[in-house]
Amino acid sequence: MRWKAVPFYVILFILGVLLYPFAQVQKKLPPKSKYRFFKPLGQQDRRQGIHSGNLIRTLFYNYGTIGYPYATPAVEWPKGSDHNYIFEFGVIVAAEVIDAYGDTVHIVSDGIVGGIAGEGGDVSPTGEVWGWQPLPGYAAENQPGIAMNDKPETWPDKWPNRPPHWAGHWIGEYGKGLAIADQESYYVMDDRDNKEFAYYPDTRDSSRGGIGVQVEVRGYQWSHPLAEDCIFWVYEITNVGDKDLDKVVFGMYGDADVGGAEDWNDDDSYFDIDRDMVYQWDHDNRGIWGGPVGYFGFKYLESPGNPFDGIDNDGDGMIDERRDDGIDNDGDWRPERDDVG
Repeated sequence: MRWKAVPFYVILFILGVLLYPFAQVQKKLPPKSKYRFFKPLGQQDRRQGIHSGNLIRTLFYNYGTIGYPYATPAVEWPKGSDHNYIFEFGVIVAAEVIDAYGDTVHIVSDGIVGGIAGEGGDVSPTGEVWGWQPLPGYAAENQPGIAMNDKPETWPDKWPNRPPHWAGHWIGEYGKGLAIADQESYYVMDDRDNKEFAYYPDTRDSSRGGIGVQVEVRGYQWSHPLAEDCIFWVYEITNVGDKDLDKVVFGMYGDADVGGAEDWNDDDSYFDIDRDMVYQWDHDNRGIWGGPVGYFGFKYLESPGNPFDGIDNDGDGMIDERRDDGIDNDGDWRPERDDVG
């Protein structure tokens, strides 16, 4: 099927509580081994930013990665404490396709630095990145940062995917110049350089690799007490090729180090299937800083299902639901206050 503008909403959060452990996570490589899996990045148009709009402060990169192995801040909480909670998180999109030889192949596009092959995804024998790369033009030139709503100096002269009159205004999700959060970020990436397989997603462009997807990424932080320990991410994925993609999955690679990067081996974790939420905590409630440790969580807030298969895809009791079907599927719409103004 052809698909475009498919949004996924996720949240990272930290709470200052301690829970009784349910399960022990699998041990990971010791630090010295981890270091061997990545090298400094240098691709043109790659940039980094720092989200710091509430009690969470973290590095993020315009090729889909949040945090960076052994770099700080990496979901630092509370801000300014140097207490970091992740090693690295990153977006993954994969698809089953038929390659140029008629073989069925599974292509995975990601931007992971540590734990795979380094340099933001798989790397070819000649050093070319097989993974996400940022699209140019979505941040100001001659500065290293990603576009942020509260830093106009990071904005480009014009937004490549918006009309000319948007120039000089924030590229808000809900309209020109409209920022809904206290701090927002924006970038666009695609997988055209993921040329590991002989699959060409667009017959109009033989140089394009990957599965032919483009991702608009937005980060959101609110300083309100109810959201000050959270950072939200929205990934809007579009099939920009001219071939159908019938089997596609979206996921998030997550490597949390609760208690610090050197204190990963006593972390416990649990998956709450009813809430679509993973959470992780330090077994002895003692981080590398010698004191108590917060509780880290990751949750999918919303993702699209298949509205034509007759299945309740997300277990909420509704079959074939869509965001744009014009139906109050869950019976919570109030005409006197919803969608007014």
